[in-house]
Amino acid sequence: MLTVKGNKVNYYVDGELLASHSDKVAPEVPMPMNFNLWFMPKGADGSKGPVDSKELRQYQEDIDWVFHQADLALTTAQVETLVKNMRADNVSFIDQVKPLSPALPSLCGL
Repeated sequence: MLTVKGNKVNYYVDGELLASHSDKVAPEVPMPMNFNLWFMPKGADGSKGPVDSKELRQYQEDIDWVFHQADLALTTAQVETLVKNMRADNVSFIDQVKPLSPALPSLCGL
């Protein structure tokens, strides 16, 4: 999970804070949601990341749910509760993000 609030971008795994980066890496304009891993040795702002290694690494990423909440930084527990409730209600998809005009370009090559 990641939160963007004020001048910080915080990255969490299982509720544990792994890294914080400054406003130099925070979104400044609308951007698409692309899946990637953020376990980098250091951020674009020079801050140290959770994995300080130059060794080649491989990751497997399994994503079963995506949740986005604008204008509010929730805790991991709050997100898990909201997602649990939606799963209990058999909600499999809701998209309430208003499309931009013009649409953002897809840079992922798909």
